[in-house]
Amino acid sequence: MLMESLLIRSKDYKPKKWVFVFFAAVYFAAAGWMNHDDLLAEDIVFLKRSAIQSGRTRFQGTIREFDSENLYLVTSDGRKQTINTQRIARVETADLSGRSSADRLFKSFKFEQANQAYQKAIAGEQRQWVKRELIAQQILCQSALEENEKAIGLFLALSAGKPNHRFFHVIPVTWQFRPIIDSQKKVFDKMLSGNPLEQFIAASWSLDQHSNTVAIKVLRQLAGRDDPDGMMTRVSQLAAFQVYRCEISSLSNKDLLRWRRAIEKMHRLDRAGPIWMAGNLMQNNENYLSAAAEFLKLPILYPEHYQLGAASLEAAAIALDRQGDRSAGNLVLRELANRYTTTVPGRRAMEKFPAGGSADLEIR
Repeated sequence: MLMESLLIRSKDYKPKKWVFVFFAAVYFAAAGWMNHDDLLAEDIVFLKRSAIQSGRTRFQGTIREFDSENLYLVTSDGRKQTINTQRIARVETADLSGRSSADRLFKSFKFEQANQAYQKAIAGEQRQWVKRELIAQQILCQSALEENEKAIGLFLALSAGKPNHRFFHVIPVTWQFRPIIDSQKKVFDKMLSGNPLEQFIAASWSLDQHSNTVAIKVLRQLAGRDDPDGMMTRVSQLAAFQVYRCEISSLSNKDLLRWRRAIEKMHRLDRAGPIWMAGNLMQNNENYLSAAAEFLKLPILYPEHYQLGAASLEAAAIALDRQGDRSAGNLVLRELANRYTTTVPGRRAMEKFPAGGSADLEIR
């Protein structure tokens, strides 16, 4: 036993009461510490199976920085390691700020509470690379809550502080035609003449069904950029799909093949919006079953995009109904009504399918 090993066992040694109290206190405190993440003194970087070299599957040490290109780690013996992010499968690090509780709230779609929990974790976190992860999660919370101006401001601040951060995929753009109020229009009009990130975000929100000519011009310019910078390449790829929002009614299945190739070249985390666009193109061309399958990828593969996931479930239900499979459409609407209660599509589903109800749904 650990307690026994702490005490000196000899015939001549008679420990005083305070010695027992002291070692007991140390023992029970240590037991508590051993269940705490603080004991994870080293960060662990696990490599992808395809990236394993010389049989090494992981690195251990202290992460000093982690950006879109490399992770910088110092091992316990002082050696510096630079690991390309494409080799990394996952990273394990101590939760020193209460992030895990915020993550649980986020996964439960409790975004307002999660947003507050992430804010608290940010205040208690000293590691800058972890702090950026928490800020990215906050941006997703704010987008889910449709606090879009806050999300945009936070994303631009994150990008200004660390241009090559790992969280481009949380960029708060829209893939749907959404009305904007006059105060938002003034902000977006100013952003349209800003830096490329500002331009891209503003143009996505400025598009309308009558095609905002300035926004389309900006998007075409961004889509045509040949820039070696990794983030600008991603902006260019997504800007091209934003332009398609205004052209989709005139596109055919041939264009879909071209889109497929373009989507495959994208960063995996950037594909949510383009997948939404592909589903809409399939639906427009009456490929309803394929459209439904495409739409359903979003809530499954990209659950962090809450608003777009809700819109995709509603679109999938419509596609299935048009395919003639209303029962399948009803199952999709049930999921929408149960899990996306704070969204407009979710509320529409709840009106047709109240909680606990079993009536056949009318999909329009």
